Amino acid sequence: MVVPKLYGLRLKTLISLSAPALVLILLIIMILQIVSVYAQNPWQERHRPLVGGIQIQISGICSIGFPAYYMTSTSTIYGFISAGHCGYLQASAYQPIYDNNNYVGYVEKINHKWYNSTDRKWWMHVDMLFVKTEEKSGGEKPTTIAPRILFLYDSVRGNIYAEIVGTQIPEPGMAIWKVGRTTGPTSGEIKSVSGLFRTDGVIVYPTIVATARAEQGDSGGPAFRVSTVFDPNLGVIYYAYIAGTVIGIDLDDPNLFHYSSIVKMYDDPLLRNIIPHTSRR
Repeated sequence: MVVPKLYGLRLKTLISLSAPALVLILLIIMILQIVSVYAQNPWQERHRPLVGGIQIQISGICSIGFPAYYMTSTSTIYGFISAGHCGYLQASAYQPIYDNNNYVGYVEKINHKWYNSTDRKWWMHVDMLFVKTEEKSGGEKPTTIAPRILFLYDSVRGNIYAEIVGTQIPEPGMAIWKVGRTTGPTSGEIKSVSGLFRTDGVIVYPTIVATARAEQGDSGGPAFRVSTVFDPNLGVIYYAYIAGTVIGIDLDDPNLFHYSSIVKMYDDPLLRNIIPHTSRR
């Protein structure tokens, strides 16, 4: 894992700092890394193995949410989650764009939806799909995906990853990060976990509503809680706890954005057996 150093700060110095000063230093480091996104956008480049936050093309250009898997009686199916509106069943997936050399898998599962004859709209609990990339048996590890998110980019150190270590139940007031191929990493606050997202005759309910900005192309990207640790040799190490994936911008308030919840994924009859692929598996 590539992680940033603490810009020459020694561990002894860090230990002597107060907690507020330590938090301030971490924020400055993260801001410097995010600023470098404008010089280069690694989320739109080709990546192998596949990780969360990078560009994917199915029906259109979207982002990978998080590596995932499910188990059958004889094997383990590996792949990743993205937004359901980014594709359709059996559609081919390419990373970063359509090219025979960039083929990575196909849409094997997509969220359940039902028709409400009263309002004449389709309803669904999540806007998610699962792309199958490989099948393994006998305890073999996957080679096409890795349990991490391309979190930050540093012009000196290159790509900086957040290791996926678990999931997070989203709650109002919680700080949340998202990563996508268009806007890279952004952060905000969860305002609600009972939002209602309307688009093209489809309603997603309940959604996570947050202030973490997203734009076209970020659909499917991961929403997650971040924790950090300081390593005397490596510097700052980032850990990610998956909370959901990007759906889109609120139609009434351009400062709010909707996300599918990992909690509701487990309620979906077609996706409930999907498990985020973590480094602790």
